[in-house]
Amino acid sequence: AQTLLDQLLGSSPGRLTAASVHALLGTAGDERVLDLADAVLAGDAARAVALVGDAAERGLQLGELVDQLVDFWRGLMLVAVAGPDAADLSVSPQVGEKLRSHAAGRSLDTVLSGIDVLTTAKARMRGSPHAQVLLEVAVVRLARLDELLPLAQLAEWV
Repeated sequence: AQTLLDQLLGSSPGRLTAASVHALLGTAGDERVLDLADAVLAGDAARAVALVGDAAERGLQLGELVDQLVDFWRGLMLVAVAGPDAADLSVSPQVGEKLRSHAAGRSLDTVLSGIDVLTTAKARMRGSPHAQVLLEVAVVRLARLDELLPLAQLAEWV
């Protein structure tokens, strides 16, 4: 941790900012994660894939981006389970507002399915030379989750 702090201080002229931390670590800022989540949750797979491509071009660590998306979906789950004032949310006010607005229109099963998609993508990405493709597939699947029929509904039709 101390070595990382030294690197951050050495690479950041003047004040240390969140942007400089994200740049050094190769992680996405809240706005980039929120943009991607917004695209996915709006069902805009083309925009989501383009945002993943942009993140890859900028040299972001795609595995870290998946971790950040898992954290966002965890927040959706907590809000879906505990309501808008979920106690376990440790996010910025901007992220909290997005979580509450997105969770309002989603079923818990859809949110849980999203977490499954993301964690499966993360596991497949380890050691794969196709990390970008795997993340693109994951965001397309996430964007289409609302189109999928619940198993209970299929059983009822049968």
